[in-house]
Amino acid sequence: HPSARRSDLARPGGNITGLSQLFSELVAKRAELLKELAPGISRLAVLMNPANPSHRPQMFRQVEAVALSLGMELYQSPITTAEDFEPAFSRMAKRRVQAVLVVEDGLINSHSKRIVDLANRNKLPSAGFKPIVEAGGLMAYAPDHRDLWRPSCLSGRCRNRHTSAERNSRIPERPQRSAAGLPPAEPQNL
Repeated sequence: HPSARRSDLARPGGNITGLSQLFSELVAKRAELLKELAPGISRLAVLMNPANPSHRPQMFRQVEAVALSLGMELYQSPITTAEDFEPAFSRMAKRRVQAVLVVEDGLINSHSKRIVDLANRNKLPSAGFKPIVEAGGLMAYAPDHRDLWRPSCLSGRCRNRHTSAERNSRIPERPQRSAAGLPPAEPQNL
């Protein structure tokens, strides 16, 4: 049915709504911000879970294009189990990686402190999402999750508001605000 197809990402239209964190754009922006904070970085690793559908190869290629345009080589550091963290950081050291971008995932999120500890032990600035900076990482850049969830109206009061395709086309899919953060202490790994 033609009305069920989205017309564009910002105003999807149709009867299907959902949330997107736009991982490719977020991770690419983190690479840009990291390069601004530490201009000498030329080798960058992306810590990601290839088993997560959001961490698809297209995401890595998009981030790689941004990194190359900034004069940085990009290396993928896959994590699929809790035992993969130490070997991933060992590979980063062998490749002489100078910083690490961390992509959100259930497994990765649950090991934020461990990731930052490994990054600090290897003298690597780390950039990612809020728990990374809370654990002592260099920076975070992520959508404001309140803005992501607000349009979904999880309460029963506004459930009927989202039943028509015409109304759904007026609900923006992208978050209106993003949050960036730096740790309160002076970064050690720059």
